[in-house]
Amino acid sequence: MNIIEDIVSNGHGLLDPSYVVIHETANPGATAKNHRDYWSNDDTYAVHYVGDWTGDCYHCVPEDRLCWQVGRGNAYVVGIELCHANNQSDFDKVWNLGVEWAAMQLSKRGWGIDRLLSHYDCTIRWGGSDHTDPIDYFQQYGRSWEEFVADVAYELNNPDHGKEIEKVQYVYNGGGDVHRLYNPNSGFHHYTLSSAEKDALVEAGWQYEGIAWRAPKCGEFPVYRMYNPGNGDHFYTEDYFTCVDLQEQGWHPEGVPFFSNSEGTPVFRVYNSNSGEHFYTVSEGERDNLRNAGWDYEGVSFHVAKE
Repeated sequence: MNIIEDIVSNGHGLLDPSYVVIHETANPGATAKNHRDYWSNDDTYAVHYVGDWTGDCYHCVPEDRLCWQVGRGNAYVVGIELCHANNQSDFDKVWNLGVEWAAMQLSKRGWGIDRLLSHYDCTIRWGGSDHTDPIDYFQQYGRSWEEFVADVAYELNNPDHGKEIEKVQYVYNGGGDVHRLYNPNSGFHHYTLSSAEKDALVEAGWQYEGIAWRAPKCGEFPVYRMYNPGNGDHFYTEDYFTCVDLQEQGWHPEGVPFFSNSEGTPVFRVYNSNSGEHFYTVSEGERDNLRNAGWDYEGVSFHVAKE
């Protein structure tokens, strides 16, 4: 499965999901990219992910943003549209992608199989929708929803499941130079791939400090960005559960700015307990100078492209 990070919509509000939901597109022969392209022009009913028989799974809406997908249950679910195949072979590939995606979603959140729902389950549970997918689609190719749940449960209980998840390569239209800026008023730093964001901050009085590191064009792990509205600090981590804890403390999730590889260059994180700033650097010398100045070393936060 290739997860292609290609956000085309910011959804319809904030979302803190409690369940994973499976849809089917009801659009025979249309690929995941076809749906991604359509949603880029009309995002009204865009769903978080869409995957097909090629192994491509497009991430189109951030997981913390609400999608109009299951009526009154929209506020509770993160979902995927499984593309409707025209033959058994392609269906089997879509099935396997859906199983892998669902197991990954449940696994990374520490959820059990009880958090996996079909669109039909959502229709029954919350109302506001009359859709029964993907039941009929599965039956068309001789499979059932109960079999899908069983396959996902097997993936979750497979002792090698975690290793398989780590092999998933995230592919996205990003990568490149990550810019570092400094705010002389707050003393905080900011890191961004966006040249537009960099230029806007410089115009607002931030000092540009050059290239902090190079983000890889594809990676094994998403790096999440969190924002503390209390002091203006940004926090970057691969650890999804740390993000959940920070959100409960009032931090705001800001999506996935880039990705990380286990074999890349380490990015060190140090913390200033006086100001509350988290600082990131690939330089061992810069890390050690800050430690000598009283900053707390917090280890490797993620990895980036090798020099």
